[in-house]
Amino acid sequence: MKSANRQRTVPATRSFLEPPAAIRAAMVLISLAANVCALPAAAQVGTRADAVLTDKDAFVLLPAELISGPVVMQSSLSPAGRNVAVLRKSARFSAENVPSAAHPNPPPPREEHEILFWNAGIRRPVSLWQSAQPRTNVSLSAWMPETESLFAVVDRVIPRDVSQPNQFPEHEWKVLLLGLGIERAVQVPTPTGRFSRVNVEVSPLKRLAILQLVSDGSEHTELLYLLHPNGRVGVQVAAPASGNYSIAWDLTGNPILVRLQTRGATAETRLSSIDPRTGRTDVLEKSPQMAEVRRDQASIVPFHAVVQRHDLAAGNTTQRISPIWLEWASKGESSRALLTPNGADVRLLPDSIGALYNAHNALWFTPLLQMNKGEYLAMRQAAERAAALSSAKQLGLAAIMFANDNDDVLPGPDGIEAKLAPYLLNDSLFDGFAYTYLGGSLADIVSPSQTVLGHISGPGGRALLYADGHAKWVNN
Repeated sequence: MKSANRQRTVPATRSFLEPPAAIRAAMVLISLAANVCALPAAAQVGTRADAVLTDKDAFVLLPAELISGPVVMQSSLSPAGRNVAVLRKSARFSAENVPSAAHPNPPPPREEHEILFWNAGIRRPVSLWQSAQPRTNVSLSAWMPETESLFAVVDRVIPRDVSQPNQFPEHEWKVLLLGLGIERAVQVPTPTGRFSRVNVEVSPLKRLAILQLVSDGSEHTELLYLLHPNGRVGVQVAAPASGNYSIAWDLTGNPILVRLQTRGATAETRLSSIDPRTGRTDVLEKSPQMAEVRRDQASIVPFHAVVQRHDLAAGNTTQRISPIWLEWASKGESSRALLTPNGADVRLLPDSIGALYNAHNALWFTPLLQMNKGEYLAMRQAAERAAALSSAKQLGLAAIMFANDNDDVLPGPDGIEAKLAPYLLNDSLFDGFAYTYLGGSLADIVSPSQTVLGHISGPGGRALLYADGHAKWVNN
């Protein structure tokens, strides 16, 4: 059986104001028609669910939109659920990048890193920063609470001098501020020095971050600075001169300095509070309660995402796939719709406006259209009837074309699929098809417009196909 999978997109911008009923109806009918009429191989009547149905509402899955590709390394949804920061990487390979006997250590492929911002209202990715520098690594921090901004840390490793094999690699570091309304990434003016590691830790509750600068040269040293939401580096944290530090956060969102101190074979952990204004540290005699780093969505949607795992076998080859479903279940009733046949890292946006997910190393967004359940069911039934009528008309015309190639003799029911298949673009048109005509010459048919060749079953009735090529719906 043939199949066709096509990716469709919708315009990049859309208002989230509630559209009038007529516009909503047209949007749903267009979506349903695309699924059950234009793509008959992938979505025949009764074989695909395109909406999550709750007790009162229907959430219709509209065509998916590509946010970014080809390789998305990291994506982060803001606490308000309206903005997404995306880190993508692309690589261009050529023959010179392939190892050979003459060149066992070829140069690395040309890579490009890019940071994008995507807003749920605008629905158009905006590039904030990009670089084609080799040996570059980029990471995104957590989002700053009560803001729509975060930080990126860029690390470019400078190649070693081959004449000095014991030389420590040098790093060129940048800290970037990324935020809503910022057209380009803003570089944070960080202290200078030869650092082997740079990190930004963001408070889960307050508009505050800690900039951590680590040097692992002949002597391990660490510098800590307060970092503000506008990208300004504040006062230095008065940390002890030596030690390995990590940052935790108490229940109020203030930073706690965790110091691991080694004395011989004994490792001791010491905790100190950090004053978020002055950077002063005070040793804590007992451990405070720590905040859980959780950044929940702004609102709850009435359904949830379910990720499954399946082994897809073809011959001797097996591939693991992960279908993602959107599912509503309550009081024994359940409704689900397939979001993607193979994806990961799904996130539902607040107010049920859509779902983000990764598929094929890219980031996708499927918008959802909320409408009355009764209206949707009526429209879906109308679309399914329209699909049945379309299929019936194509099958009727295929029978007439068969007759034209066979001395004007219509086929009988025996082996009907093999007889009509050469005249059809899609074998799935036979789903639900019953051919009832016994066969015979077209010249013997007195009234072709009233002679039924067969039918396709649909919701509450059948689509009849006639000997003159037209089709008509009749209720059961």
